[in-house]
Amino acid sequence: MLLRSVIKHVGEQNWAAVAIDFVIVVVGVFIGIQVANLNETRIENQQSARFTERLLADLRLEAWSLVFAREYYGDVLASADRAVSALEGRSTLSDEELLINAYRATQFTRAPAARETYDELISIGAINLIRDESLRNLAIRLYGVTEFEEKRTDEDRDAPYRQLFRMIMPIEIQHTLLRNCGDKNRVRRDYASIVNMLDYACSTDLGEQEIASAAKTLRTHPDVLPYLRLRMSDVESRLTDTSDFAWMEKLREIAPEMP
Repeated sequence: MLLRSVIKHVGEQNWAAVAIDFVIVVVGVFIGIQVANLNETRIENQQSARFTERLLADLRLEAWSLVFAREYYGDVLASADRAVSALEGRSTLSDEELLINAYRATQFTRAPAARETYDELISIGAINLIRDESLRNLAIRLYGVTEFEEKRTDEDRDAPYRQLFRMIMPIEIQHTLLRNCGDKNRVRRDYASIVNMLDYACSTDLGEQEIASAAKTLRTHPDVLPYLRLRMSDVESRLTDTSDFAWMEKLREIAPEMP
């Protein structure tokens, strides 16, 4: 309709009307662009808010997983330390206590990952939808650490001491240790459930002869103590690497329940 009007006014050489038509066109285009931009901005703001909320939820889970891993491997290290001390003759443990601590020193865990939102943002090149720069940097650093920790978990699973213990210890004893002295149940986001995951009082319920035989194997096998020292050193390094980060305070801001 507007085009026909312009053609008519040009034909009539009504230049004032042509000018008015031109202004109408320009204003219409401008308004159309502005409406499109506003709509695009509105959609982008909605996406930003949605991704930010999802990322915050994931980071709170990652905060729990970080504390969980630190608590868990603290217990593993304490068990390894007690077993090493006893085998070196620096302290005294009963045969059952030695067996329990030697078993717990083999344990490893894989903290559940919560990185779906971050991975999605990276895959679509939209990490800048997280407008809070400090939150964005926190996610980049934290997920870099957790990715490294996942690789370490694979190393823990294949640790020489873990493999040795499982090769020299009767399978029935291993099953009993797992059942009576293994990991306690944990609840995601529940920090109380991860305290003393391994470092708690337990009884193997094994017979005296079975305990004595297993303890003798631990005390006399030439590779147990060297591999146990190596295990202890590896776990110490792991705890040191994940215990002190400059961005930890920012993590506590979004997950204030962190201990």
